[in-house]
Amino acid sequence: MSQYARKLEYNWNYRSVPQKNACLHNPNQECNYFRGKGLGGSTIINALIYARGNEMDYNKWNASGIQGWAFKDVLPFFQKLENYRIVGDVGYHGNNGPMFVDHTRHQDLKTLQFLNANKELGRCVGDYNGKNQLCAGQLQYNIINGRRCSTGRAYLRPIWNSRSNLYVSSYSHVTKVLINSITKHAYGVIFAKDNKYFVARSRNEIILSAGIIGSAQLLMLSGVGPKNHLAGLGIPVIHDLPVGKSFGDHVAYSWLYFKTNHSEEEQGLDDMIRDYLNGEGELTKATLTAVVFVQTNFSTIKGYPDIEILFNRYISITNLDFPTNDSSSLFSLSVALLHPNSQGNLKLRSSDPFDYPLINPNFFSDLGNIDMAKLYNGIQLALQLTETDSLKKLGAQLIPVHVPDCQKYEYLSKSYWYCHIRHLSREYLHPYGTCKMGPSPSMGAVVDSKLRVHGIRNLMVADGSVIPSSVSGHTSAMCMMIGERAADMIRRG
Repeated sequence: MSQYARKLEYNWNYRSVPQKNACLHNPNQECNYFRGKGLGGSTIINALIYARGNEMDYNKWNASGIQGWAFKDVLPFFQKLENYRIVGDVGYHGNNGPMFVDHTRHQDLKTLQFLNANKELGRCVGDYNGKNQLCAGQLQYNIINGRRCSTGRAYLRPIWNSRSNLYVSSYSHVTKVLINSITKHAYGVIFAKDNKYFVARSRNEIILSAGIIGSAQLLMLSGVGPKNHLAGLGIPVIHDLPVGKSFGDHVAYSWLYFKTNHSEEEQGLDDMIRDYLNGEGELTKATLTAVVFVQTNFSTIKGYPDIEILFNRYISITNLDFPTNDSSSLFSLSVALLHPNSQGNLKLRSSDPFDYPLINPNFFSDLGNIDMAKLYNGIQLALQLTETDSLKKLGAQLIPVHVPDCQKYEYLSKSYWYCHIRHLSREYLHPYGTCKMGPSPSMGAVVDSKLRVHGIRNLMVADGSVIPSSVSGHTSAMCMMIGERAADMIRRG
C-alpha cells in the first residue's frame, strides 16, 4: 500500500529539476522523490523490500580506503538488526533484532511461474540476501503479521516511555547546526516548532540522520559545503566540503505490462478491510512479490549483478498504474539499473531552510550512453522471461504502452525502447552519496569511516547520504545497518 502512503502528509514530496534524458513523460520533466516525513523516515512509506546488496558492494568500499566497511565487517550489524522469519542461508541472518524480515503470506500462480521461468533460464531460486545474490527469489519484506515494520515502530516505539535519556520532539524542523567558526566545533542545533525557534545544545556528538536530501541540505545551511555555492547564497562558509556533489540513484523502467489467461477471485473492499484489521487478507499481502538479480553483457565481474527485475502481480484495489476490468489477470516487470555511471548533484535553492533544495539525478548523462544501453539490455532480459514455457502457460502478452513521441519508431525496435526509456524511466528512490563516506575530501568525501564530518568536531552523519557508491540492493537495509554501526561506534567511543 506504499503508493497510497506516498500521497499523504507523511511524504516530503520532493521534485527534481527538469531532466534531459529521463522522466520526460512527467509534468515539467521532473522526477518524483518521495521521502518519508515522520519517525522512521522513508520506512514509513517505502515498498518495505529488504535487499542488503552484494558483498562486493562493501568490499569495494573497503578497497577504496574506507576501512572497516568490508562485507565481513558489516554482516554482524545486518544480523544484529534482523528478526529473520524466513528459512535463509545459514550464517547470513540474525533472529533477535528489532526489524522483522518475512515473505508476504500469499504466493500466487503468476509469482510461482515467474520463479519457474528463471529456473528455465538456468538461474538459481533462493535467498538473495544470502550466499549468492545472483538468484531469483520471493521478495523479503520488513513486515510483521502482514503490517509495516518501520524503523520507528521497531526501534522507538518499544522504548518511547521507558528511557529517561530519550526525548523525542515531534513536529520539529531543524534549520541549522550550530558550529563555532573558529574551533569548528558543533555544539547544538536550531529547530522550529509551533511557529517558534528553539536551541538544543549538546556536549557530545550531534548526529544528523535527516536522509539523503535533508542531511546534505542541513550541512550546507550550516556553512559546511562547497564554498563557492554557499558564498553565492550569502551563507558564511565554515568549512569547504563537497557536500551534495555526489548524488546517485538507481534508474528504472517500470512499464512492461502483460496480460495473461489467469485471473484470481478478488474480495470486496469491505471484506478486505475486515480481514486487514484482523491481520490477514489481501491488504496484508504484497503486490510486488518476486525479484531476480541478473548480469547484462556489460557486467564483467562474476556474481555481480547490474540489473534488478521486480515482478508485480496486480489486484484492483492497488492498481493505480494500468486500470482494467480484471486487474488480477495482469502482471508487470520493473527493470532497474543498479550501477549507473551517471552522477547527479544536490544544491541549495536558497538560504531559507524551508525551501526545497535543487535535486538533479542527471540520469543518462554518462559519456558513451552506456547507462541507457545497460537498461535496454535489462529490458531484453526481462522480455526473455516471457518466452519461457512457464510464462507461456499463462499466455503472457506484452501490452503496448503508447508514448506519442515514440510512435515514429518501429514497435519494439531498439530506437523504440531508447525513446521509451527517455520518456518513462524514473527514479528508483534509492538515492545515496550526498554526504559521501571516504578517507579524504580530495576524493569527494564528506565523512570519514567513523561517520565523522571531515574538519568538524562533534558532528556525525548516519543515514543513506554517506553511502559512497552504487549498491546492488535497496538502500533502506543499508541505512539500518549504518544506524547500528553508528550506535556501536558511539558506545565504543
